[in-house]
Amino acid sequence: MRRGIKFSPLNHQFSVMNDVLTFFLYLSGGYGSGKTYCLVMKMFQLMDLNPGLPGGITAPTTKMFQRDVLPTIRQICAANGISFRWWASKGELFFPATNTTVYVFHGQDDGDSIAGPNLAWMLINEASKCSWL
Repeated sequence: MRRGIKFSPLNHQFSVMNDVLTFFLYLSGGYGSGKTYCLVMKMFQLMDLNPGLPGGITAPTTKMFQRDVLPTIRQICAANGISFRWWASKGELFFPATNTTVYVFHGQDDGDSIAGPNLAWMLINEASKCSWL
């Protein structure tokens, strides 16, 4: 990804993007504050820092991922000439530029799918709406 993605972060987004040492990083904001956009930009940053190592994104439901996160990924990729593949049936995104697979998990399976894979990093969209069973 070293080509550089166009991003002019707001102050709260900048602090998240600038922090690469905090193990558990959290961004909270109101509707339209750019949380999902920042989440996707953080995904690209983590792919760049860990090329070839798998990562993951969790959303409360598959529908929420496909409604919120996936369109944001598509938008950023289109604007920056980044190719990727999305396999909905496997819940996987693949980014050839960094040789990175991103697994998509959802709270509907109560965490069953998250057990097993070794991930270099993990992101959570709408953590307060995820099942905690």
